[in-house]
Amino acid sequence: MSEPDTLALLRTFSLTGDDIVEVSVPAGPLAVVMDRTNEREAVIESFAKLPNGQSGALELHPDVQPGAVLVSINHKDVSGLNMKQISDILRQQKDKPKVLGWRVQKPLSPIKPVESRKPVEPAPLVKENSQTSTPVPERRASNGTEFITETIVVLCPPGPLGLLLDARITTRAVVQGFQKLPDGSEGVLEMHENIHPGATLVAINGEDVSSLPLEGVTRRLGELASTERTLEFSLPRRRANSQDYDLRRKEEFTFLKKNDSTKLERGECWLIIDAKWIERWVMYAAMHGPPPGPINNEVLVQEGWQERMAGTAPGDPDLPREGLKLGVDYRCVTPLIWCFFVALHGTCKLPPLTRYSMNIYANPISAREATKILKPQSLKAETTVTEIKQRCHQE
Repeated sequence: MSEPDTLALLRTFSLTGDDIVEVSVPAGPLAVVMDRTNEREAVIESFAKLPNGQSGALELHPDVQPGAVLVSINHKDVSGLNMKQISDILRQQKDKPKVLGWRVQKPLSPIKPVESRKPVEPAPLVKENSQTSTPVPERRASNGTEFITETIVVLCPPGPLGLLLDARITTRAVVQGFQKLPDGSEGVLEMHENIHPGATLVAINGEDVSSLPLEGVTRRLGELASTERTLEFSLPRRRANSQDYDLRRKEEFTFLKKNDSTKLERGECWLIIDAKWIERWVMYAAMHGPPPGPINNEVLVQEGWQERMAGTAPGDPDLPREGLKLGVDYRCVTPLIWCFFVALHGTCKLPPLTRYSMNIYANPISAREATKILKPQSLKAETTVTEIKQRCHQE
């Protein structure tokens, strides 16, 4: 799998309606100017001319106007990506014709940064598509020493955050430490190389909460516990171990490129993974986003799977929800890739979703047979992960 194939790992864009317009554009410049003040999505600010002086395909389209939001590239969903991540994908695709999907019915106003924090350029020690912003001077001590504040944006999956806030500081939400998730794994915030005690939670899904008391922030987090959340933290200083994580990302992505396959070896089966988790992993490994957290396949099965797994309710624990689509809601990987992901990032308590075909509604494989298939690949994955951690000093 080549580098531009990161787009292929994203979910298929499934939204339709009068507010979605798809435009086929030729290879070369798009001839648009994007709103650089909006870091959360790709919004057209104005149009430019092509090198030959003519208007581009987007400007010529009657429905695409300034304020249109880019939501898909080649029918892949990019609506959850930020401006830098989308720009990286467009850069990979610049020499190819492509189909771009835009939300146009109600153009979104550019999202302005919170007044108390002005937009800044990426930090020089972090690669350009990281979600870590450059530290900016906050105040200067009498001896001339500058104190800096750095902001970190982290996309968190639904469910517990594993975050402990300092109850002694009631005027704002300050990180005190972390706790393990219910399945015993580390949460996304604990795994992030830059979030550490002393960081302050300043924004939730773009909403400024820096002036809210601890009680208000905690209540807001509780209201959003079942959804994905974008959390922004303010840090007093930078930690210096991001290069280790850069290497680990490269190691993970290289392993996937080398070992990913659309065909099974004799006696193997497919392992099903939530498509949103795959998307978070792509952001982490290919675009320097935060760690994806444990695989959360419970979002793919019907409620009550714990009771069915315990035998207190009839049926299989991995009974899938209705209406799931391959490539949109779930992806299929080989046993080796599954074991590799689990060894590095963990998984929920739901047993692996195993099938002999790429269909979540096909008959499940027995736990005994699945264990037999996964055991040799698990040993290989554990050995590989140990070597990666040693090279990246992540033990």
